[in-house]
Amino acid sequence: MQRYIAQITLVLVIFTCAGSAFAREHEIDKKFRIDSDRLDVTIDIGFGEIEIIPSGKDSELRVYAEYNDEYSEIEIAFNKRKNRMSIKSDQNWISDNNDDCDYDNERSMEITIELPHDPEIDLFVELKAGEADLQLGGLSLSVFEFNNFAGDVDIDFDWPNRIKMNRFEIDGTIGEIDLHNLGNARFRNANINSGIGELSVDFSGDMLDDVSADIDLEIGETNIILPQEIGTRMKISRFMLFDSDAHYRCFDKRGSRYYSDNYDDCDKLLTLNISSGLGEVDITMK
Repeated sequence: MQRYIAQITLVLVIFTCAGSAFAREHEIDKKFRIDSDRLDVTIDIGFGEIEIIPSGKDSELRVYAEYNDEYSEIEIAFNKRKNRMSIKSDQNWISDNNDDCDYDNERSMEITIELPHDPEIDLFVELKAGEADLQLGGLSLSVFEFNNFAGDVDIDFDWPNRIKMNRFEIDGTIGEIDLHNLGNARFRNANINSGIGELSVDFSGDMLDDVSADIDLEIGETNIILPQEIGTRMKISRFMLFDSDAHYRCFDKRGSRYYSDNYDDCDKLLTLNISSGLGEVDITMK
């Protein structure tokens, strides 16, 4: 299947048009002590690279950013009384010389947020364009919402979430989304949406006993990895007017749903509702 013209065009414009290395004329490094057992974190990044990792400390939040302060601004606000952290950046994406490039790498930003282990965190992230690398294992996330317009996203829960997650939502428009060890996120329900690109979802990890996930990709390839120890039933809706295929290895069809061969023998159960547009769905067990 041909690569997606819209995705390729935008990625080339964003990451190669200006062509120069990131200018790092300014940096900011702030640390905050979180004394409460609750914390709301809202992150809104215009254009750049964002990394979110555990701080390695029970009650310290750190924000580190490198950027060209001629073109970028960053606002960091912490309301200690309400236990709310807000991190927002704005970039001027229009090139001064009015050439064919709408994006300038010198105006991008690299930002790292280190989150504390102890507080129960509601985390909201929006990235308009760029790359995101989120290593969220071992935190105490109650809510996790991530929105991305264009770029590549990699999210990993390499250690189990310390609490049950009440809400898990991911919404991407154009680009590649890779989700690793989602069982460790310990959500009850998940919503994962992507517009154009590639979507990879791995449900490995310490999953709760009975969970569900809605997965929707409009145009592109969807790869889903299921652990052998989890019983899965799924319903797949496909846009049949185009060349769309699905692979259901190790599944039996019962009515309108597919059941994994081990479904009746497993204590941990996963219900999947998959909507696939133009593209391929590949489901494997490991």
